[in-house]
Amino acid sequence: MAVLFVSHSSKDDAATTALEAWLVANGFTDTFIDHHSIAGGDAWGEALQAAAGTCRVVVFLVTENWLASYECFGEFQASFYMGKRLIPLFLLTKGGSRGDEAEKRLAKVRAHYQGLDLAPCLGPAGALDLGADRDVADRLMAGLREAGALSRVGLDPEAFAIDRKLRPMPFPGLASFGDDDADAALFYGRSREIAETLEELRKVRAERDLRPFVILGASGAGKSSLLKAGVIPRLRREAPAWLPLRAFRPGADPLLNFAEALAWTFADFGKVEAHGVIRDRLFDAWSKAGRDGNGLTPAGSVALEAALEAEGSMLRDAAGRGGASILISIDQAEEMARADGESGEALAAYLRVALAGATSRWQLAFTIRTDSFPELQSHRRFQDLKARGYDLRVIPGYRFESVVEEPAKRYGVEVDHALVDAVIGDAPTEGALPLLAFALQRLWRQYAASGALTKDNYDKVGGLKGLIEDAAERALRGLTPEEDVPLSSGPPPKRRVDLAASTFVPALAQINDQGATIRRIATWSSFNDEQQELLIRFDQWRLVVRKGEAGTVEVAHEALFREWTRLKGWLEPERARLEALRSFQVDALTWDRNGRDAAFLNHRDKRLAETATLAGIDGYHKRLGVVEFDYLAACEAAERLARRRTRRMQALIGVLVGAMVAGLAAWRYQQPLKEDIYWFTDVRSHVLTTAQERALKPGDPPFKECTGCPEMIVVPAGNFTMGSPANEKARSKDEGPQHGVTIAKPFAVARFELTFDEWDACAAHGDCDPHITDSGWGRGRQPVIDVIWDDAQQYVAWLSRMTGQPYRLLTEAEWEYAARAGTTTAYYWGDEIGKGNANCAGCGSQWDGKQTAPIGSFAPNAFGLYDMAGNMYQWVQDCYHGDYNGAPTNGSAWTSGDCGRRVLRGGSWNFNPRFLRSASRFWSPSLFRDNVLGFRVGRTLVTP
Repeated sequence: MAVLFVSHSSKDDAATTALEAWLVANGFTDTFIDHHSIAGGDAWGEALQAAAGTCRVVVFLVTENWLASYECFGEFQASFYMGKRLIPLFLLTKGGSRGDEAEKRLAKVRAHYQGLDLAPCLGPAGALDLGADRDVADRLMAGLREAGALSRVGLDPEAFAIDRKLRPMPFPGLASFGDDDADAALFYGRSREIAETLEELRKVRAERDLRPFVILGASGAGKSSLLKAGVIPRLRREAPAWLPLRAFRPGADPLLNFAEALAWTFADFGKVEAHGVIRDRLFDAWSKAGRDGNGLTPAGSVALEAALEAEGSMLRDAAGRGGASILISIDQAEEMARADGESGEALAAYLRVALAGATSRWQLAFTIRTDSFPELQSHRRFQDLKARGYDLRVIPGYRFESVVEEPAKRYGVEVDHALVDAVIGDAPTEGALPLLAFALQRLWRQYAASGALTKDNYDKVGGLKGLIEDAAERALRGLTPEEDVPLSSGPPPKRRVDLAASTFVPALAQINDQGATIRRIATWSSFNDEQQELLIRFDQWRLVVRKGEAGTVEVAHEALFREWTRLKGWLEPERARLEALRSFQVDALTWDRNGRDAAFLNHRDKRLAETATLAGIDGYHKRLGVVEFDYLAACEAAERLARRRTRRMQALIGVLVGAMVAGLAAWRYQQPLKEDIYWFTDVRSHVLTTAQERALKPGDPPFKECTGCPEMIVVPAGNFTMGSPANEKARSKDEGPQHGVTIAKPFAVARFELTFDEWDACAAHGDCDPHITDSGWGRGRQPVIDVIWDDAQQYVAWLSRMTGQPYRLLTEAEWEYAARAGTTTAYYWGDEIGKGNANCAGCGSQWDGKQTAPIGSFAPNAFGLYDMAGNMYQWVQDCYHGDYNGAPTNGSAWTSGDCGRRVLRGGSWNFNPRFLRSASRFWSPSLFRDNVLGFRVGRTLVTP
């Protein structure tokens, strides 16, 4: 299929033939040029549509005839909206006059593309000869190569010059490539992905699609390098259409880092701007913008848009690209959901106004880990943003030779094929690419001077793990990369080891919401002099990355947590504390964002005591801010008040009991007596007999086994396919692989989510926590919220004891089977969310994004079960696994693995519709409280 298309007027066929001869002579052989039916334009357009997947470049021979042709300009429009790389070649009459329509067409072409003037290549008789001007021919050759018009080469990194001063070696190690041309010169193996991403971005601009363009992928897939070394340097050359900012990470101070990206881009065009000054201008405008209870007022949004556009106009003027779209590239955008404080709020506000304006000339591009995308989407700053995603897969193994060998060749060094195979064999599936680059970087230092890197070199240094261990141990001992001496066989001094342990943990590690250890950005000033000296050594080895003299520091790649044995040993005993810290910080922020309402004080009793102890540990104390300490103080005050009330109540009860039953015996037996009375009055007449239970069948009216018990529905036995198909829209990795499940026996499921009325009945008997908050939304028939997994277990244990029946949580398989109710669509009512079917952030209900709805507010599914989608997440029995490989197929609970994390199902009032799909899964630490968490009960039935 053709890679290069040429659009021309049939009246210019002689010039087109000369251009075609030059293209073929210079290797551009996969070319489509229609010499016969171009007047109609149909064949050209049909061919372009058929070759949409392979066509990368469209050349336009812009002549007076081309400008006068409706069909030719239609070809330009079609290519423009398909996102192709367009290169106009101008052969125009000087001083000639043309009609208004032709002038408009020429202006449209020049507004987007500089193109190339072929006039110097015209001979005396007016014939086109590209050999007549070497400079024009060389520029055309370079432009076509850089755009990917050579099919055997693709998007050629050799269009960019290497820079040994900026990049002394061709491999970046654990860090990603940057967005300089010197990095683009070394970024091989991603030609197809670069082309697809560029096309998508051009379409975004052509269609005025203001959704952020999001590059999704697993850790180590190369998302950051694709954006920075693949996309940005090439868009930088697509003048005057594009003006990409330097990429930046939000980090701890997102607005400052955005301002730094602006300042760095100004510098590319010779204009000096201090990033602190830019930040101050933007922050001042944000601080003064009008606000009401719902956020920015319309006038406030206009003021912010004007402030942002003022910076954009100055940048466009400096670049000489007045009509350019400015691309804001945010690397590791999940940090926007974790960067709290005014800096994060301000940048988020600017991003929203950039995408909301009807005349906006700003575009957004994010990179983000696939497993972190739900965190960003569910964050209040971004719930109203729709994304245009690009799923970046791990680089195929057959491309690794190109990734490794081609950059090395540009530096005059050969790489052994067997070496590449050996490193890939040693690297884990996730994160293989940065580990490969790290191994090659280390080998380069030791062996590149020999002119070759071989597997024998690799074996001598102990393979991949040996390279990481060796680098970390050398940094630990204070050695620099230049000190290539044998390591001492003895251990490093204990004081040095203890120093390193306190430096890395907990300051540079955190637990994400999937339970994985990930890197954390720490401020440089939070470390003492000895720790800073140690980190400088690790920075020299590129195992940590330090930004700015007084800025931030972080681990270069999460592979260090897996591959450095010593660090793994330091982390293991701290995991529980790190998880507790994350839970504490989430609860503190939720409390603060809700006006510091006492209803959001979730830490109490043992959990509160453990958190107070954690806050007193030096390393964790440093990670807490004003909000966390205020939250802790408020929890402790509430706890003291609750204890005083409890003591007063206990004293009152003691007096009353003493007066009524006279003595110790009555006190001793009051709780059993209370339960006996409850059983006699509220349970006895409701509990099913064995005969009644055997007679139950699906479709029967609901039953309940005590006055305050949940209503139960009988769900039939059956088979179903669990999970979502690989091509389902919005599917997550953990929803597969699909597998058949057999539910061999009928079972009972609560008709509704558990209510506060039902919870409070348990609390009245002392078995359930009476302090569970309702977030100010009311109790009664509202679903109970803010319960941890253990709370749910306490309730079903109490219900089982009171009724003598086997109540429990549903298994995950039972839950999905009950939710689907025989359907195979995304939701149990169809494949689209529709309007008014559930409560979520975008479901079209009166409660959307505000609070839970009263139970039964929406239509039930075919089994008669309410709110199996939305309203609140429901705890189930299972431990969480990242996929269904090895999952039970008989409907039982999956109770192996890391059971500190439990599965949640159903979506919630403040989550997007995709999380309400019947197959969607979520998880949380079992001790995590939130007002999106509740449960419904199940019950085992006697087999009929």
